[in-house]
Amino acid sequence: MNADQADAPAAARRRRARAVGAFLIFGGPAVFVGFVALILLIVAETLRGEAMGLAFAAGSATLIAACFGLRRVMLGVGFLVSATALAFAVATAPDGHGVATLHDGPGLQSVWFGSSRFSRFGIANLTPERDQAVLATWLMPLVDAVLSADEAATFRGSISAIYTELEADPSYQRAGSIQGLAYGELLGGDDARGQAYVDLADQPGKQPAVVLIHGFGGSLKGYIWVLRRVAHAHGYAIVAPAYGAGLWYNAGGLDAVRDTLEWMASTGRFDMERLVLAGLSNGAYGVTAAYLDQPERWRGV
Repeated sequence: MNADQADAPAAARRRRARAVGAFLIFGGPAVFVGFVALILLIVAETLRGEAMGLAFAAGSATLIAACFGLRRVMLGVGFLVSATALAFAVATAPDGHGVATLHDGPGLQSVWFGSSRFSRFGIANLTPERDQAVLATWLMPLVDAVLSADEAATFRGSISAIYTELEADPSYQRAGSIQGLAYGELLGGDDARGQAYVDLADQPGKQPAVVLIHGFGGSLKGYIWVLRRVAHAHGYAIVAPAYGAGLWYNAGGLDAVRDTLEWMASTGRFDMERLVLAGLSNGAYGVTAAYLDQPERWRGV
């Protein structure tokens, strides 16, 4: 037996050890991301959502395969599939339709008046908001014992119906998604603020407004779409400030409302004596804080 033959078992053990080490470092996150991405690929209701699911599922599978030394040709194929799907999502991502000055008439307008900025190529905008919400209805029953599978299915049907309607409105389509502000905070980032969605009523002059405080999970366009019907019927605009993941009991939650009111007053477009404060779910913390801060400000709550 020559030296090379004697060293072969040791070399094989070293390769296995490197593969296991690489998997322990990269494989765990890749398995988790790949699992979620595979579900997204299956349940997504839009082509861009499916592309994002495919991009991350293929990318995760390629990374796991690379840990165990799969042939380079197969790795190249996996990388190509992932890159192609991601390129499609990037090419079709909405630009956020941010406005510096409010235009007249109804339609969703996204205003940024703080330090936060729209992230066009962030995962949260590349993945349509509709598909993010639908994916959540499949995942929530796994971690929330209160929400049954049947209730999640009913919730999912409502989401699909609402987003089918709002996606027919070009302004809601162009606005993209700001869910990245919520995910960033949940992953340990800042409680970002300084953005508001605005949907004006179809009437001239200063408008009264409903200031809508979103719930836990971020500022979703679906909330505004549903509320706009009753608000516009009474001549009210909707102004929906964003505050990260919606942890409104933090000090920054009240600052988010104050900043929004200051911006509203600066535009000259709103009747600041006729404001209604509204919120849902975790937004109740924000409603309570905003009312106690300026009780004379609000016509109704």
